[in-house]
Amino acid sequence: MLKELPFYALTAVSFLDAIFNPEEIRERVLNTKIQIDLLENAIPNDIKNNINCKYYDENNFRKLAQGKTPLFSLFNLNIRSFNKHADELNLYLETLSHKFDLISLTEAGNSDNLNTHVANLGKYNLYFDQGNNTFSGAALLVKENINVIQVRKDLSIKQVNKEILADYKLEEIWVECKFQGIKDSVIFGVIYRHPNSNINIFNKGLESVISKIQKEKKDLRY
Repeated sequence: MLKELPFYALTAVSFLDAIFNPEEIRERVLNTKIQIDLLENAIPNDIKNNINCKYYDENNFRKLAQGKTPLFSLFNLNIRSFNKHADELNLYLETLSHKFDLISLTEAGNSDNLNTHVANLGKYNLYFDQGNNTFSGAALLVKENINVIQVRKDLSIKQVNKEILADYKLEEIWVECKFQGIKDSVIFGVIYRHPNSNINIFNKGLESVISKIQKEKKDLRY
C-alpha cells in the first residue's frame, strides 16, 4: 500500500530537494529529456516502429525469448562495481535462461579480477574504460563469436567535442560490430557520465557523436 503513495521511492535528501530546490529538479528532468530526444532521433523510423518497450518479469522474459533467435541481444545494467556484484549478475542472468550477445555495464569499478568475472559469465571479450573510483567506469562484454570490426575511439565524446577536457568525468566505449542478417554494421555505445559533471556540455558532445554516426549511415545502439 505504501508503494502507491507519492514520494515513496525518494530518500529523505531527495524529498527535501524536491521541496526546497524545485528548479534544480526541473532542470535535471529537462536535461534527461534532451538526452532521450537525441537518442530517439538517431533511430531510423523503421526500427523505432518495431521497438517493444514493455516491462517483463523474469518468467515472462523467458517465455518471450523461448524459441526465438534475434539478430542480436543486449543486456544493460548499472552494476555499481563489477567486482562486488559479479556473482549476483551471473545468478540473475541464469534466471533469464538466455545468453546475451552483448552485456553493457556502467559504474563497473576498477579492473581487479575482471577477466575472472567475465570468464564466469561465458565466452566474452571485454572492452573496458576504467574510472578513478569504485563507482565509475564502463564495460562492454561481447560474445567471442561476434565479428567486432573495430573499437571506435574516434567516436569518443571527448574526441568529438573539444569543450570536454581530458579531466571531464566520463567513461565511454564505442564498438562497431557486424551481424549476419543485418546489411550495415552496428555501433554500440556504453557511456557513464558522472552525476556532478556538466550536463549541458555532455549533451552537446553526445549530439556531435550521434551526428557523426548518422553521416556514416550506421545503425546505433546505446
